[in-house]
Amino acid sequence: MERGFINRLDREELSSELEFRGLSNVESFTVDQLRKKLRQCLKLEDQGVHFDSKKLHVRQDPVKYADWKVENGRLFKHQATEFDTSNPWKLVIPKADRGQILHESHDLLTSGHQGEARTYFRVNERYYWPKMRADCKRYVQKCRVCQQSKSPPTKPHGLLSGLHLPTRPWEIIATDLIGPLPRTSKGHRYICLITDVFSKYVVIKPIRNAKSKTVSDVVEIEIFLTYGVPSIILCDNGPEYRGAPFRSLADSYGVKIFFNARRHPQANPAERYNRTLIGMLRAYIRDDHRRWDGLLPKLAVALRTSTNHTTGFSPASLVFSFGYQMDPTHVRVSQESPCPDPHFLRCSGRRVRCLSLYNRFIVEWRIPGLKTKRRMTCAGRL
Repeated sequence: MERGFINRLDREELSSELEFRGLSNVESFTVDQLRKKLRQCLKLEDQGVHFDSKKLHVRQDPVKYADWKVENGRLFKHQATEFDTSNPWKLVIPKADRGQILHESHDLLTSGHQGEARTYFRVNERYYWPKMRADCKRYVQKCRVCQQSKSPPTKPHGLLSGLHLPTRPWEIIATDLIGPLPRTSKGHRYICLITDVFSKYVVIKPIRNAKSKTVSDVVEIEIFLTYGVPSIILCDNGPEYRGAPFRSLADSYGVKIFFNARRHPQANPAERYNRTLIGMLRAYIRDDHRRWDGLLPKLAVALRTSTNHTTGFSPASLVFSFGYQMDPTHVRVSQESPCPDPHFLRCSGRRVRCLSLYNRFIVEWRIPGLKTKRRMTCAGRL
């Protein structure tokens, strides 16, 4: 019995162990005193003193110890087993001889190196000592021959499922949380990161808490209502994703949620972006750790416009077909530049001019500072 095991015993279990070893009036002791007494008894038991004292108590008071008897200098305990009631008196084995009994009941050719239960039943047919089942289990588990020659008695592993490969952007998304981080001046403590598995496009949103309702709102507003509803969401087993709000959001849109295997974060593609984003934040954050949320929009652009080694393209170019230009001064319209769509080659100059006026009308109509007369003039030109 190890020291850590003694510390886990409650008062009733300690009293039972001490009464078995012949100590009376244990009700007056505290729990710490009971543990100290039990350690002393175990120390004496290792030296063989307890076994001899137990036989002495049985001889002096056979009525009190009715389940015990001493014959020919050997100690016996009355214990009827469930399967064999013909020999209820079991020989009590001292601690020094228990290893030999376990060896004979497990290692010999007539024992067959069988499992924990069969080894225990074989020992229990003739012998007794405290914690005998635990000793049998420990002996079989540490048996080197069994470890080398036997297969583990576990269920076979399940078959590997096929990978869910997307065929278009935003068909499969992966999401994960980063945090808790130092609270910003706006109250943000977490980062909700969502990535498109097809294009590697990433959406980064700072949030104040890691509740399931908060995460579901971010996924719905930033993904479902902006880029489209995916077919599958990959996420971990956190409570923010297993919560009722996130599940109800997926059910309302008909989206399947695939949870990662526990303790296997490598299955979530968002984890790779987590490491990259954390490294980028460390590179740009100096002394003020309360303004990291202001860096996220520009860092997200850096990730979106960088060429991905897997696809060979930038995520923005795959999502928006032509990408988006961060420096508009480099954009030049040339009459000699080839048009990617042959349909535009058949358009007349008037039609191209009308499309240009229409686009300008839409832009000017959305600018709140323009007057109504200016808007109507643009509309009249069309």
